[in-house]
Amino acid sequence: MPDFTITLSTKTVQRLQAVLQRYNDNQGTSLTLKQLLHLHLQETAVADDLAQATKTITEEVQRDASNTLQAAIRTARDRLIQEL
Repeated sequence: MPDFTITLSTKTVQRLQAVLQRYNDNQGTSLTLKQLLHLHLQETAVADDLAQATKTITEEVQRDASNTLQAAIRTARDRLIQEL
């Protein structure tokens, strides 16, 4: 597996530490800065695939919701007609 070394300024590390703290607080995790950077790079690597999956899932959920809504409307119509 390739190994990369990067050099960051002190100011950059300080700013990233603040990002790390917010991330850990929000996620309930205790990642190190190195772990967070690794995770971010992995997320960047899969971003296009995730965007496509999100689009597909959103379409499926919307289709299912529409079908459920239409079925509920038909059921309500049928019940109201039966009550006449």
